[in-house]
Amino acid sequence: MEEEEFKALNELKQKKSEYRLQYELLQTVQTEMQCCKQYIEKCRERLLNEFEVWYRKAFCGDTTDFAEKKETRQVESEVDNFEKLQTSLLQNDPALSAFYNAFLRTERRGFEKRKAGAVTASMRNKPPGVLSFS
Repeated sequence: MEEEEFKALNELKQKKSEYRLQYELLQTVQTEMQCCKQYIEKCRERLLNEFEVWYRKAFCGDTTDFAEKKETRQVESEVDNFEKLQTSLLQNDPALSAFYNAFLRTERRGFEKRKAGAVTASMRNKPPGVLSFS
């Protein structure tokens, strides 16, 4: 019985090591497949964008890049959403609107005074970069 058990244990160990190797191979192949799927999706998006640009140039006479337009529309929609939220908040609270108007006036005054290359208070009091001792 011992010899049969020994052969069975050796065969089991062999099968386990073979299984581990095959499982590692499977993991590697699955990782490669995932990378390929992502690459295919990126290529598909790029193809669609390039086709849309070509179509607009060929049939609509539009030379602006589609991706640029999409990004511009997204930024504009975010700004519009922010302005709508801001307007609704200001309409609900008169004290908040007074504060906001004062803030805007202050910002405009500060912006008019600042000019390119002008020395500001923070630059005037800046310590020297290198200390020299005589």
